[in-house]
Amino acid sequence: MSWTYTDNPQSCPRDALRFKVGDTNEEDPLLTDAQCDFLLNDYSGDILQAAIEACRSLAAKFAAAKPCSVGEMENPPTERAKVFLTLADSLRAEAEAEEDEEEEESVEESQPSPGYSSAALNRKPLFTRGVGYGTGNE
Repeated sequence: MSWTYTDNPQSCPRDALRFKVGDTNEEDPLLTDAQCDFLLNDYSGDILQAAIEACRSLAAKFAAAKPCSVGEMENPPTERAKVFLTLADSLRAEAEAEEDEEEEESVEESQPSPGYSSAALNRKPLFTRGVGYGTGNE
């Protein structure tokens, strides 16, 4: 099982995915490099979508794990599953906010800027004044 984290999420997509998911502790690796690469390839390099799916996969992994306890201390894996489902929901909301922002930007770009239009400047008048209008000779 290969696991690497170079602490460079700015330029390394795998590190960015691990950072989003919280898989940065070498002592407690969550995803293998192959799994990270699979998710990044599956979502065409979209780190946020890959992170959402990684969280869902980790939630499923921990939900299926057997409960364990050390002495009186319990650490049910279902609690970790809930954490990853909550994180997936948070990342999904972030992705939707980004999509909304991109949509607004594209709408703003497609709308003409305020000012004038050549069609408005070159059209004929909507009405004309008749002879003597306003002079009392109507």
